[in-house]
Amino acid sequence: MSDLAYWRLAAKTQNAKITSVMNKKSDEDTVIETAYLGLKKLITVFNDENVAYESCPAPKIAPRYNDYEHLSRAKEWLSGEDEEEQQDD
Repeated sequence: MSDLAYWRLAAKTQNAKITSVMNKKSDEDTVIETAYLGLKKLITVFNDENVAYESCPAPKIAPRYNDYEHLSRAKEWLSGEDEEEQQDD
């Protein structure tokens, strides 16, 4: 018997969880097709130039520290300064 599952690994304070995406009524081809269509839909949405890529879409549940936060330059944008103001100084 085979299974396709999503594994959520967690720190000691949280519970790890394994969620099967297969059930007794689904077959592998159906699960694969559903995943493919979902991915295709996401690509279509984010391929739209009018869709914003948020650096922190859910700040209330975001981790306290993020290794990649500096790459978003969010603090720079939130400071209210633009490049012209910085060059005049």
